[in-house]
Amino acid sequence: MARRTEYDESQAAGRLRVPITAFRWARHTGLVPAPDASSYQWSRAVVEAMDADAIRASIPREPIGGSTAANRIAEALGTPNPTAYGERLH
Repeated sequence: MARRTEYDESQAAGRLRVPITAFRWARHTGLVPAPDASSYQWSRAVVEAMDADAIRASIPREPIGGSTAANRIAEALGTPNPTAYGERLH
């Protein structure tokens, strides 16, 4: 059986046994490095060096309300989310 030498994000998440959402979040936060084998694939060595427990722990666990989620998305996109009174939603 041939060993895989490159992994896309789904394959890397599967290899690490982490949810794809956690892998994507860890990638977004910089915990998972940029792909090194191509623009969308990681080498086997890089995947094996990733910390699966840290990736699992990186995704927020506490539920948040819709207005908080909207504010976080707006901040991430650099577009403030004002209310009718010029205040942020809480």
